[in-house]
Amino acid sequence: MRPTRAITSIASLALGVVVAGCAAWAVFKNSSVFGAAGTAISGAPVWLAALLPLLVVAAIALSAGTMRCTTALWDRIRFSEMLMLVASCTLVNYLPLRPSLAGRAAYLHIKHKIPLQRTVLVLMVLSGVTLVVALLGGITVAGDVYLGIPWWTNALLMCTSLGLLGALSPNKKVAILARATLWRMSEVANSALRLYVCFRLIGSPIDMRAALAGGIVSVLAGIIPLVPSGLGIREWGVGLVGPALHAYTLDVGLAADLLNRAADLVVIVPWGTWATARAARSISSRHGPKPVS
Repeated sequence: MRPTRAITSIASLALGVVVAGCAAWAVFKNSSVFGAAGTAISGAPVWLAALLPLLVVAAIALSAGTMRCTTALWDRIRFSEMLMLVASCTLVNYLPLRPSLAGRAAYLHIKHKIPLQRTVLVLMVLSGVTLVVALLGGITVAGDVYLGIPWWTNALLMCTSLGLLGALSPNKKVAILARATLWRMSEVANSALRLYVCFRLIGSPIDMRAALAGGIVSVLAGIIPLVPSGLGIREWGVGLVGPALHAYTLDVGLAADLLNRAADLVVIVPWGTWATARAARSISSRHGPKPVS
């Protein structure tokens, strides 16, 4: 790695930590929000608190499904293997130098002979799918806010249309892209549900329309290359959605997504560590010494 790239990557992580730290400080200095959130979390039902990490697990699984479906444009990967790879990359994305792309590309090349260029192309297609989903989600929320069309009506119509396109299109690649879009939409739904749970845990419930808007922001933040894993950007993005929709205050939104980030780390640190070790062993065994005959 070139020194300038290493410096840029470390600076990117530092920026994310600073921006996330500013979000945490904004919540901490607002004693009413911080105190109310702490009290609400300590008194929250056990089932609601347990639901949040389960939704993080589901988020990783849905991300693996999206990645596997997009990869199917050119290559076939088992879901269990893609799940391991996504769990590993989700953790590695937090590290300095952001080695997840190189690690994913190396693994797929060694295990499946997939060229680096194709791995990059899959990620580019996935970014395009994410932007399309964000646009559709924005239309859904805007229709609810400005036209009075219930968000679930548009969501159901879009999902049904994409499902039919994925099942009936005679063009294989169009069908795969439609299914990948559905997978990505399920990730937005998961992000929305996680935020809905987080806001309830801190004692500031929101409606699903606001949660959906926050879910769209969360998924978009994940593809912004400025900071690793949208660190800081996601928290402030979710925080700013509330005032725009008159759904909650900035500090309450920051508190909810900081809890969301904590749940991310609680799940992904052990799972990602295990997945990374397993992927490394898989590569080593493929390149290990052959037994003497």
